[in-house]
Amino acid sequence: MIKKLLNILTPQEKRKSLYLLLMIIVMAFFDMVGVASILPFMAVLADPGVIETNNLINFLYNFFSFKDEKSFFIFLSSLVFFLISFAIVFKALTTYFQLHFINQREYSISKRLVEKYLHHPYEWFIEENSSDLGKKILAEVGTIVSAGLLPLLTLISQSMISIAILGLLIYMDPKLALIVGITLFSFFITIFSWSSGRLKSLGIKRLESNKRRYISVSEAFGAIKEVKVGNLERAYISRFSKPAKDLANVAARSMIISQMPRFLLEGVAIGGIIVVFIYQIATTGNFSKSIPIITLYAFSGYRLMPALQQIYHSLSQLKYATSAIDEIYKDLHQNRHTPLESEEDNEIKFEKEVELKDINYAYPGTEKKILSDFNLTIKKDSHVAIIGASGSGKTTVSDILLGILKPQSGELRIDNVSINRNIIFAWQRLIGFVPQQIYLSDETIMENIGFGIERDMINMDAVENAAKIANVHNFIIKNLKDGYSTVVGERGIKLSGGQRQRIGLARALYHNPKILILDEATSALDSKTEYSIINDLRNLSIRTTVVLITHKVSTIKNFDQIILIKDGNVCEQGSYHELLNNNHFKELL
Repeated sequence: MIKKLLNILTPQEKRKSLYLLLMIIVMAFFDMVGVASILPFMAVLADPGVIETNNLINFLYNFFSFKDEKSFFIFLSSLVFFLISFAIVFKALTTYFQLHFINQREYSISKRLVEKYLHHPYEWFIEENSSDLGKKILAEVGTIVSAGLLPLLTLISQSMISIAILGLLIYMDPKLALIVGITLFSFFITIFSWSSGRLKSLGIKRLESNKRRYISVSEAFGAIKEVKVGNLERAYISRFSKPAKDLANVAARSMIISQMPRFLLEGVAIGGIIVVFIYQIATTGNFSKSIPIITLYAFSGYRLMPALQQIYHSLSQLKYATSAIDEIYKDLHQNRHTPLESEEDNEIKFEKEVELKDINYAYPGTEKKILSDFNLTIKKDSHVAIIGASGSGKTTVSDILLGILKPQSGELRIDNVSINRNIIFAWQRLIGFVPQQIYLSDETIMENIGFGIERDMINMDAVENAAKIANVHNFIIKNLKDGYSTVVGERGIKLSGGQRQRIGLARALYHNPKILILDEATSALDSKTEYSIINDLRNLSIRTTVVLITHKVSTIKNFDQIILIKDGNVCEQGSYHELLNNNHFKELL
């Protein structure tokens, strides 16, 4: 688990963690020195005669040329205060760097996860749930940072402190220190063995509950109109409440298991101090001589008990975070896909035709071919409609033309040039795409037309020109108070369906594409609006090849060519009037 957690980090982040480890080791050393400085101070306080009998104390007394015991005692007091204060300041500094490192990792891991997901091929997203992906980025990364990396650093730092203090105690009295150390270690192992399996099980439940919680919220707000019309509020509240309650219960149980040993350790610590006191009196027979050792153990216990508590809590958190660590590790290191580099210098000319040649395609996990030995040729500047019943393969044809689906065999060719990884971006730069469901962000109309471009980099002239071609410019400047600065609301909720489609069309036209592909882009509109948009396509003021994917034929009478698809292949093609006698075509009328 710890190996996976560390392998989530980049090599550069691992190097930074080594610097932190070095600081932690130095911090543990200073902590030990601070605790050790108590011993000579208490020895002189209990019996000033040790100045003459103890070699170290006598050396300090003579080296600094003290004249009396009082001034030497003040010196020791100041030294103890300085060493402990310095250890505290260094510990605070180390903690600052730890927290800074940890919080930066939440940023960097989530950013790498977003990059990883976005560089997956389109096919991968067909199998994934977008809410689950969002949950991993926004919640699970936070979990592995707060319940993984932070506890790991705490575990290392507190272990170093514990080892340093136990080492000091072993140096002072090996027999007694070993008895104390073995007792504490045995108690610690027993408690952790009891809790380990329970925490791992709770971590698995937390991961599943959190996933269901995210999905229920995403569905409820993503389909708010259907929820309101169907009076489904109670159903979705219930669907959210159960995993949310389960998550709260799991979190509470994990915290209880993590905190319970704290009280047991406090009891062990108090009992241990009493045992040390009795042991010292029994072995030395002199209370005053026992005071320094008893004080050392009391102060060591004061530092050791919180350290042991944090060690246990850190191990508990790591065990609890195991499922999240496994999930993120898997997503970052498995199913690797090399991101395609957008080569700005690569260019492709589209002067004659687009061709799909001998295309065979089946979706991942299925054996049935959606397209089988499929062939299609689209001439430049022509207006082509691809029609067919639902499930005939129309959208798959569109996705292959767009370059987001790679066929198992066959080629996408432009003017007899095969489109491969090296020139796919050059081809896509020539395309304008309008999907069935237009996604509009909760931004201005200007930003939605210039989608994906930084606000200050959007060319306003290009925005207005695209809006004019899409026949939406007059509506924007006459009917909207803020014109192109009007915020459209989430998913364009403040606009009608036709207006959203026209803004989607303007978005596709913003970059002056050579080929415009519309995948069922007008199927959800009323007949009048649909006819208006289709008619606008025929009257585009720019020379553009138009490919319309649709299952309706009523609005494509004037298209140059109609391609009829059935069962993954071209059934018939020709003009509207040429296809009127085709039985399959008639079924779509």
